Amino acid sequence: MPEIDKNFEVPPSADQLQTQNKPRKSASSWSGKKIVLFTASMFVGIGEVYLIGKLIQKVGIAIGRYFLAFAVFSGGTLIGRIVYRKLLATKTPLTDLRKLRRALNDSNPNAKRVTLKTSDHVRLDGMYFPVRSDILHNGPTAILCQGNFTCYEEGEDLIHEYQSHNINVMVFNYRGYGESQHAFTRPSADGALRDAEAAISYVRKQSKGDNNKNEVIANNKIVIHGMSIGGGVAVRLAAQKGNEGVHLIADQTFAKLEDVGADMVRNRKTGKEGPMSKIARVAMRGLYGFDSEETIKEVTGEVCVIRAEWDTMMDEEECSHAKRLYDARYPEGAKDEEGNDRSDLHRIAQPGEHLGINYSETFDKLQSFLYNTILKQN
Repeated sequence: MPEIDKNFEVPPSADQLQTQNKPRKSASSWSGKKIVLFTASMFVGIGEVYLIGKLIQKVGIAIGRYFLAFAVFSGGTLIGRIVYRKLLATKTPLTDLRKLRRALNDSNPNAKRVTLKTSDHVRLDGMYFPVRSDILHNGPTAILCQGNFTCYEEGEDLIHEYQSHNINVMVFNYRGYGESQHAFTRPSADGALRDAEAAISYVRKQSKGDNNKNEVIANNKIVIHGMSIGGGVAVRLAAQKGNEGVHLIADQTFAKLEDVGADMVRNRKTGKEGPMSKIARVAMRGLYGFDSEETIKEVTGEVCVIRAEWDTMMDEEECSHAKRLYDARYPEGAKDEEGNDRSDLHRIAQPGEHLGINYSETFDKLQSFLYNTILKQN
């Protein structure tokens, strides 16, 4: 048996030789590339998270803002009731509203707190301020339609100005506001309009009296003063059948509510409306349907438009909403009864932000309108 050589080595194959001859990469070169790749991927990941976060933030804020606005407008839904009590009441709690109401009573000896009942059986809290308590009230009367998130108890200045001009005042809180009843229906322009209808019905009943012998107050002795979103309510009420000749003050309000909603979420850099603006338009149109620019054409009484000069909500840099409303009611070339051009008649601009104007100064300019309408001697 042949002897085995223990030192014998099998020669490497061609593939093994090729692998052995390849230059080996150092551990340091591999670790350097890994660090670069890891750092790049980390920055890409951070960028993706940031962009997704910004998108979620924008969409979330926009959606949240509109759901809040829809739910809260009249407290007309269960969500609205909860949101109003939990959020809005922290601004003006019911205890503070009651204190303000007591102050209104103390400063107006003829004041009467009243309960209004709407056509859909909702009870509203209101107050009536007659100039005198010893006569039936068929004299000049102002009906105030408050703005959003505002109760009549907070409007002492405006009530006082009307009273000082010997004008009766009717105020009320929309359903879900203050101590008015909550209606378990979705927020709507129709609901707010029914609330205002109850107010004007009360005024007419007061002028007629229990014995039905007094004449009902003439429409041309009534002015409906609507502020902000209350302007949309006031326009619709003044344009209603049966309210011919009722006068209107559109105070810091919109031409179309959907335009305000779309503007709130438009692209601030480009100024253009994006998908969210279109969604806002559809939602606002479906929920509220305030198209004051079109409806105001049906108002037969005189119209005064008030705007705040620093009102960013109504895009007042170009006075767009106020001008659109006035031009819709009084087209170019329209004349008053004496043949004067109406281009600047009964248009008032006051320094201040939205719902932040000084009504004492405003009434200095508003007197001309009042003395040509409800205070005009027949």
